[in-house]
Amino acid sequence: MSEEGRLLPGQRLRAEREARGISQEDAASRLNLTVTFIQALEADEYERLPEATFVRGYIRNYARELELPADELVSSFSDILEEQEDVPETVEVMPSRSRRWIPVVSVALVLAVVGAVLLWPQGDTADQGEAAPASAAEETESGAAQEGAQSQSSEPDSSEPEASGPDESGSNEAESGPEREPAPGAEGQNGERPESAEAADRLEMTFSGDCWLEVHDASGEVVFEGRRSPGVALNVSGEAPFELRIGDASAVDSLSINDEQQTMPSRAAGQVVRLSVP
Repeated sequence: MSEEGRLLPGQRLRAEREARGISQEDAASRLNLTVTFIQALEADEYERLPEATFVRGYIRNYARELELPADELVSSFSDILEEQEDVPETVEVMPSRSRRWIPVVSVALVLAVVGAVLLWPQGDTADQGEAAPASAAEETESGAAQEGAQSQSSEPDSSEPEASGPDESGSNEAESGPEREPAPGAEGQNGERPESAEAADRLEMTFSGDCWLEVHDASGEVVFEGRRSPGVALNVSGEAPFELRIGDASAVDSLSINDEQQTMPSRAAGQVVRLSVP
């Protein structure tokens, strides 16, 4: 109930539905909406629904289904939006008492940093002085070992006889071996893709107006949920058939599956359409 004693749009829709003995499930089926959308509309919880443009269409269609004045309910919804936009935002101000602790905390942090800087070099210098002779000895030993390895590698090894044979071409053929056949890959002859790697089905849509929609593939996975503007196409892939829920039938300009055009069941403005393609 509003401040003026009038029923909100959702309250009027719910009261009329209950008076006619219609369940929320039946109302959702008639309007091609989910029960969650019907519950949000009747509770006037518009933040759970898409943008205001689609909510106006839902209220208009719901009111027509219940033979209520659609324009009046839509106007009431617009008034609610204007009232919400006029509410000023509250700004929390830090109490003045808490600001007194800022200089104290800053001084304590500075003192802690200065103390750490003064104490750190003493321990670090002592450790470096003790470790210096050991590191120098290690460098001397490693240098001697490298010189010994280089002198051994420079001397020729006379114990191994030189390999020779009457037929050098034969030895080369033995080393190379017979040519191997190429292993089977993901592509067959002439670059053709095997049947197991067929591409997924493609759904393409274009729009002439703002439209909210939800798309599921055959596995039930949501492949898209959101809004599209005029001139912004939708291209998704998955396993057909696709289940579509379209917020405004008149906003869809074209619909195709694998480059085959599909027919929309309705083009009425503001009408919610739910269909399966192909």
